[in-house]
Amino acid sequence: MNKFFKINRKKIITVSVILIALLAVAMIIYYRNKSSDSKDKDEIGKVDIRTIVNSVSGTGTVKSISTTDINSSLTGSSIKEIKVDVGDIVGPGDVVCVMDTTNEENQIKDLENQIAEAKKTQQDSQQAVNDASISAKATADATASSAASSYNDNISRLNDLDARIGTAQGELQAAKDDLATTQAKYDQAIKDGTISDDPLKEGTDGKYTKYVQYQTVLQSKNQTVTLRQANVDNLTNQRNTIAATIATQSQAAGVQAPANLFSGTGNTSTGIQNSTINLLNAQIKSLQNRIDMAMIKSPVAGTVTEIDSSKGGVYLGGSIVVVEATDSLQIVSSVDEYDIPDVSVGMKAKIKTDATRDDILDGTVTFIAPKASSTASSSGSLSSILSGSASGMDLSNLGSTGSASYEVRLSLDTPSSRLRLGMNSKISIITKTRENVLTVPFEAVKTRNNGTKYVVLRKVVDDKDGNKKVIKKNVTIVTGIEGTNYIEVLDGKIKNGDEVILAKHDTENSVEDLMNMMGSDAGI
Repeated sequence: MNKFFKINRKKIITVSVILIALLAVAMIIYYRNKSSDSKDKDEIGKVDIRTIVNSVSGTGTVKSISTTDINSSLTGSSIKEIKVDVGDIVGPGDVVCVMDTTNEENQIKDLENQIAEAKKTQQDSQQAVNDASISAKATADATASSAASSYNDNISRLNDLDARIGTAQGELQAAKDDLATTQAKYDQAIKDGTISDDPLKEGTDGKYTKYVQYQTVLQSKNQTVTLRQANVDNLTNQRNTIAATIATQSQAAGVQAPANLFSGTGNTSTGIQNSTINLLNAQIKSLQNRIDMAMIKSPVAGTVTEIDSSKGGVYLGGSIVVVEATDSLQIVSSVDEYDIPDVSVGMKAKIKTDATRDDILDGTVTFIAPKASSTASSSGSLSSILSGSASGMDLSNLGSTGSASYEVRLSLDTPSSRLRLGMNSKISIITKTRENVLTVPFEAVKTRNNGTKYVVLRKVVDDKDGNKKVIKKNVTIVTGIEGTNYIEVLDGKIKNGDEVILAKHDTENSVEDLMNMMGSDAGI
C-alpha cells in the first residue's frame, strides 16, 4: 500500500508541474498579444482653439516687503536689557533694547569734577589779576617818579603779548581745524565700513588696525588742542595782569591808556566761556548723546522675527533685533540666466503654496536683480525640461546646474491669511500669451531632418464597401509659442477639431505629468 501512495504522489507532482507550465505559457501569450495590441493602437489628440501661454517656472520663498535690522552706534557697550521677544508686535518708537550706560555716566561725573577744578583755577587767576591791579595802583601812587619808565616797559610787554597771543590763537585754531578734519575722516571711515572697532573684522585690509590708528591720532590731536588752549589762556592771564598795571600807571602818570588795553587780541573771556571748559562741556554733551541713544527704538511698525543679541553681551555692531511687516508679503525667487531675458517687470505670475492648498494666487513681477546671485538656479525652462524628458535625462536635479541665477520678486495680488514668512512656493511667470489660437498637443509635433515641423493627421473614412478606414497623412505646420502641453499653429492645412496622432510613451510619466506643477492644464 505504501508503494501505491508513492506512485500516485509522483504522478500528482508531475501533473501539477505540467499544469503550472501550461498556465505560464498561456499568460505570456496573452500579455504579449495585449502589449502588441496596445502598441498598435494610436494615441490621439485634437486640434483645438484655446488660449496658450509661455511661462518660466521656479520656486520661491514668502518674505516680507519691509525688513528692518535695528542696530546701534554704541559699539563696545553692554546690553542691559532686551525688551521684546520673537513674535511681539511693535510700533514706531517702541523700545526694543536698552544699553548699559554706566561707563558714560561715570565719565560725565569725572568731567564735571574737572570743570569744577577749572572754574576754581579760573577764579583764582582772576583774583590774582585783581590783586595785581590793586598792588600796581598802590605802587604807582608811591613811586610816581618812576611810573613813566615802568609804564613804557609795560606797554612794550603788552604789545609783545598781543603778538604772541595772536600767534597762539592761530596755532590753536589750526589744531582745532586739523582735529575736525581727522574726526570727519574717521566718521566717514566708520560709515563706509573701511575701519572697524571689532577685532574679528580685521580682514586682509586691516580694518581694526586702522581703527586703532585713528583712535591714537585723534587722542594725540585732542591733546594738541588742549595744550594750545592752555598756552592761549596762560598768555591771556599774563596780558590781563600787565593791562591792569598799565591802567593804574596811566592814571598815576596822568596819561591816557592805550586804546587796545582791554580790547583786541588779548580780550578773551575768563568766565565759564573759557575754551578749556567749553571743551569739557562738549565731551559731556557727546557722552550724554550716547546715554540718550541707549534706548534703542524701533523706527517702524511690524513683528519681531529675529533677536540677534542677548542680555549682558557686549554689542560689537550689526543687527540687534529684526522687525518685519508680516501683513505685507512678497515672493522672492530666482530665475536661471537662460530664462531671465524673457522676464520683465510687470509680468503676471501664478503662485501656489502648500498652505493655500489648491488655490492658485495671482502675482506680478516687481523687481529683477541687475546682477546675478552666486546661488545655482532653482528654476526650469520649458525647453530644458522637454529636452531632458526626450533624452531620458534624470530631472530630479533640474535647475541645480550651477549656472548664474537672478533674484526676482513678485507681489502677491491675491491676499491670503494662510501665508507665513519663510513658506516655500511654486511660481510660473507668464512671459507670452496668445488668446483664441489654433493649437495642437505638444506631443503631436514632430521635426524632420531639415528642421520643418509636421503632424500626422488622422481621418476615418468609408471605403467603397462601406467599411471604416483610417487614413494617416503628414501635414507640415508652422508653430508659434509653446506652452506646457500645447503649441500654437501659425500655418498649416489643419483645422479646429481635426485629430492628430501623438507620440507613443514607453513610460507611464508623460511630459504633461512632469510639467503640470501648477495643477492645471487649461491653455498651458
